[in-house]
Amino acid sequence: MPPYASEKTYKLVYIIDNALKSTRCYNNKMDPKAKILYVITKSNWGGAQKYVFDLATSVPQNQFEVIVAFGGDGALKDKLTQCGIRTIQIQKLKRDFSIFKDLQVFFEILKIYRKERPNIVHLNSSKMGVLGSLAARLIGVKKIIFTAHGWAFNEKRSSTVRLIIWKLSWLTALLSTDIIVLSEKERRQAQHLPLVSHRKIHLIRNGIKRENVLTREEALHKLDLDPERRYIGTISELHKNKGLETLIRSAMYIKTEVVIIGAGEEERALNKIAKNIGISKKMHFLGAVENAGLCVKAFDVFTLTSRKEGLPYVLLEAGYAGIPAVASNVGGISEIIIDGKTGLLSKPNDSKDVREKIQRILQDPKYAKELGDEAHKHIEQNFMFEKTLELTLNIYKS
Repeated sequence: MPPYASEKTYKLVYIIDNALKSTRCYNNKMDPKAKILYVITKSNWGGAQKYVFDLATSVPQNQFEVIVAFGGDGALKDKLTQCGIRTIQIQKLKRDFSIFKDLQVFFEILKIYRKERPNIVHLNSSKMGVLGSLAARLIGVKKIIFTAHGWAFNEKRSSTVRLIIWKLSWLTALLSTDIIVLSEKERRQAQHLPLVSHRKIHLIRNGIKRENVLTREEALHKLDLDPERRYIGTISELHKNKGLETLIRSAMYIKTEVVIIGAGEEERALNKIAKNIGISKKMHFLGAVENAGLCVKAFDVFTLTSRKEGLPYVLLEAGYAGIPAVASNVGGISEIIIDGKTGLLSKPNDSKDVREKIQRILQDPKYAKELGDEAHKHIEQNFMFEKTLELTLNIYKS
């Protein structure tokens, strides 16, 4: 993104940033057991929530006290509670932008910081990035970390909205002491944010834990699908950024049935598209499924037709299970899918391209197996959670 702000704005922010850096922390000396407060906008179950959950439940308990704050009352809360992690619900926090409600959220966050006195605040999602980092600076939190789960200014929006989002992302980067990006592309974009020190930018890719996925028979049984049929499918939040319309339209000329696991505000619209183009009978909208990532062997081809991504866990899970994938060439996906070797990259919003690549895999079982085998090796070597945790702990302790 180009540097939208004026030179005077840069100078003003530079002065403010340096002033904030000099703010005395309320607790300059780390307690024997440092307190980490993870903050995220929504508590539904998606990639960013899995990221927070994995970190919150894996940091050494003898070194850190962990709290997670979020908006809503979703699956993240339930999973954390089951693991004995203390949670805080931020009452007014929602994804959509509202000046009045977001101002209320800001003061609620300030109240939480004052009460909890965290040594480390680890922010996730764009809205929490700007609100949470500003509040943390004002309170004097020593370590303010923001993880960019795909820079929000990459979303397909009007130029005015993208400008506003870019400025807010820039402010978040200035106010944070450390920025975690998930892919090389996002690191390059972060390095082009004016006045943001490159030293505070850390590339730490998502990683998955070693889990025994269900066999194909077990996965099909759990999803209540016919074992005599073949399936292409995805695990995805039903959101515009996920480009699921592209997947549905690509299925018009493919005999294989389509499975979409996930919930979201676009469900009704997607069902309507499938009905309008006459493929409702071969579409399976299964809604949210517990531990859906363990069911990827139900698919002959995994798809991810997103318009915007960071480094998606579902592709890591599919690759680890040896399932060939077709995915949009956006965000950090090309670091998971090496085109023609560990999967096939498709053009965003191009249903014809997606269809042709799905058919290529379906029509050549030997090629499908080669892609799946190479995907498993690639994930095993480069995207395991142990490395993610190690690098993140290094930031917490620095």
